[in-house]
Amino acid sequence: MMSNTFKELLYVFIGGGIGSSLRFSTGLMASYFHLRPWLGTLAVNVIGAIVMLILSFKYDLSNDSSRLLKTGVLGGLTTFSTFSLEVVGAFKSGNTAEGISILLLNIFLGVVVGIWIFR
Repeated sequence: MMSNTFKELLYVFIGGGIGSSLRFSTGLMASYFHLRPWLGTLAVNVIGAIVMLILSFKYDLSNDSSRLLKTGVLGGLTTFSTFSLEVVGAFKSGNTAEGISILLLNIFLGVVVGIWIFR
């Protein structure tokens, strides 16, 4: 019999693999369509925020489903580290307006859309 902690870890591991693969695929799609790389990051962060809000407020997930979807898939899909790198990179290359845009869009868009969905 599998311990509960190991089972939760397995769900997070599987979900994280799915989310990370989706994140990588989004980056490939942005590149394929010749979009700025930060638009792929913005897309996964906003989508992740919206899905997290929907899963949290519209569904009563079991602990296993929560570990798989919220911690695993959405944890692997969304990316704060790449977002940070893109903001700092824009500022370092002198693209201040783009850096501010990346920063504000990533922070506020998911929240604003979430408020609009749940109004």
